[in-house]
Amino acid sequence: MTPKGRRDFVTAGLAASTFLNLNPRAMGAYEKVTLALIGGRNQGKGDATRAIQAGAVIKTFCDLDEAINAVVNPELAKAQGIAPGYVKDFRRVLDDKDIDGVIVATPDHWHTHIALEALSARKDLYVEKPATQTIHEGQLIRDAARKYNRVLAEDSDCRRSDAGCAAAKPARRSTASTGRVLTGSDTTP
Repeated sequence: MTPKGRRDFVTAGLAASTFLNLNPRAMGAYEKVTLALIGGRNQGKGDATRAIQAGAVIKTFCDLDEAINAVVNPELAKAQGIAPGYVKDFRRVLDDKDIDGVIVATPDHWHTHIALEALSARKDLYVEKPATQTIHEGQLIRDAARKYNRVLAEDSDCRRSDAGCAAAKPARRSTASTGRVLTGSDTTP
């Protein structure tokens, strides 16, 4: 395997299993990471399914739309062998001390609010793209992840293109020392 291929493989694996590899509670070989899914349409359902395939358990599914629950909850139950609980209010998810991390796949305008609440509730966080709508919101989330010592991961398809990767290099250099803020699609050296 070439060095570039190894880097791509390691980085992609890290991004795919952020909660499993970086959560300090996931140290035992038999201990599962317990997650909640907030927002269950296309992206959220896919994120939760991949987390289950990587060994996580989705304990709670949160969505305002009961019709989405009727479709997604059985699919999650099939994937993990047990149906997750269902709530409409994301704050109930954050109150649950058994949940290690949350996947936020709500409409974009809710990402920052839910992310900040989740981090302050001491939950690790994976947020779908776009993580925020402004640079300031991104800085708030980054600062909250550092303040509460939480893992923060986000998915950015724009980083898969050569132009997007080139644009991201300066930012990666400036934050590489933290090791706590990850981007899911960033597979360049």
